[in-house]
Amino acid sequence: MDKEKIVNQLQQKMQETYSHTEVLERYGALALKVEGEVIAWFSDWDPDNYIIHPGPKAEWVLSTDILLEFYKEGKKLLKKLIKRYTVQIFPNERGYLHVDHTGTTSDEVSYSIGWPETIGYLTQTEFTKSEIEELKKRDDIAIDWDKVELEEVDNA
Repeated sequence: MDKEKIVNQLQQKMQETYSHTEVLERYGALALKVEGEVIAWFSDWDPDNYIIHPGPKAEWVLSTDILLEFYKEGKKLLKKLIKRYTVQIFPNERGYLHVDHTGTTSDEVSYSIGWPETIGYLTQTEFTKSEIEELKKRDDIAIDWDKVELEEVDNA
């Protein structure tokens, strides 16, 4: 799905409930405009980089579900835009990297190898290319990255 389709789909969805909204691309972001003011956006088209700036319309904006609906629908559509991969640790076998986000900070994670169907709550098994590059920099992951195979996940 390309960015123009995301804007159009999200615009249509938002207009079903909020007729005075506009979804647009603004300054490298997927943005929501209400009555002439940009109030929320996904910076860099990143589904995990959601920013809210309600401005003078704060009371009305916060009394509706508009921010939540834009967030939920936008995130769902943006996840289709970004390619994600499973990290197969042992070629031709079923061992995949799992990252368990159970700590209170982003550094408090545990790593394991398992099968995609054996995941727990807050376990990440799919990664973007940039997330994989960050994982490669960590000293606490004992993986031979030269032997790893990345399998693209179907985001359909």
